Amino acid sequence: MRLWKLTDDEFIARVRRFHRTRRIWGTLLLIVGLIFVVVLLVSGQHLSHQSLELLNLITEAEHPTREQMAQAADNVSFSVGFMLGSTFGALRIFSALFVGIGFGILINPDRKSRMLLEYWDQRNPAP
Repeated sequence: MRLWKLTDDEFIARVRRFHRTRRIWGTLLLIVGLIFVVVLLVSGQHLSHQSLELLNLITEAEHPTREQMAQAADNVSFSVGFMLGSTFGALRIFSALFVGIGFGILINPDRKSRMLLEYWDQRNPAP
């Protein structure tokens, strides 16, 4: 039973599969990262607009009651604290990660894998 060891043929098959699809994966990761950046910007704008609208509603009232002020404070605190903190932080991390890996896959010529495949094919010609 082999859990971690690969034969040379299995390793070459993995390298060949990745080498064949690496541009597709790089483009896909780059697109997903850019979509995350767009979602981050759009949701940030929407959230800030929503918070300003809620605060403007309170300031337009002549004499806001304590309940209106408490409700507005709770809504703004939740929106700003939760959404901006956790969601935007995670989106920043994932977008930077996906864009970086996507660029790395697309820009890197991957000479090592290409040379390995060339030498393997020279050493073991296909029947």
